Amino acid sequence: MVRILRVLLLCVVFSDSQAALLVFSSTEYQVGAQAAAGDNTDEHLDSSPPQPLALSTSAIAKVGVGNHGSASGLADDGVLIASAEAVSVGTDTLGFGGGSFLGTFNFGPGKLGLHFQFDTDGEVFGSGNARSDAKLAVTLVSNGETLYTENFESPNIVTTSFELRTNSTGSLNLVLVSVTSSSNASAFNSSKARFQLLVEPVPEPSCVLVMLITIPLVLALRRGSGRNLRTRDRLR
Repeated sequence: MVRILRVLLLCVVFSDSQAALLVFSSTEYQVGAQAAAGDNTDEHLDSSPPQPLALSTSAIAKVGVGNHGSASGLADDGVLIASAEAVSVGTDTLGFGGGSFLGTFNFGPGKLGLHFQFDTDGEVFGSGNARSDAKLAVTLVSNGETLYTENFESPNIVTTSFELRTNSTGSLNLVLVSVTSSSNASAFNSSKARFQLLVEPVPEPSCVLVMLITIPLVLALRRGSGRNLRTRDRLR
């Protein structure tokens, strides 16, 4: 009896699938930066592939004294970072930094978990006009169906999951930007997005079937054993 219970306990333990990081079939990261100060502009764009991670780019534009726009974008495995700055004392300035991720995957059946964290910080100074914004767009698709799509402009943490009943081909797309602009003022913005997909495969049915079959059998044998003991006691 004790041995059977031990077997059942092992079945429960090993049938409990553990969540793991999903391995994407393909990934593409992009980073971009654009800056302007009056008529002077600077912009750069890089992607991985072909460039290796970590991927980064920056731009800066200046005119006169005290007028500049700058921006940067950085991407690494599971993270996007953007920043922008605009400082103006006599002409309009602009900063735009950003990054994006597109990953495709094959998975299922099982539970697919989406987790990401969006952080942003921005400030404006001066008596003129200034703007500081950050945005994050997240879209998760499976077999042509949109499982999740949302746009964020303030810090947020999201953890959610989806039950995929069949084999699925899907994609995860994130776009992060930091934007600043100023006219006789100054503005700064930085933002970061960390993200991952987690997978929890459907447990193998073998142990579950063993438990369903064995538990009633053990209970029946136990009841039968109890009746036999009582019968022998009466015969004595």
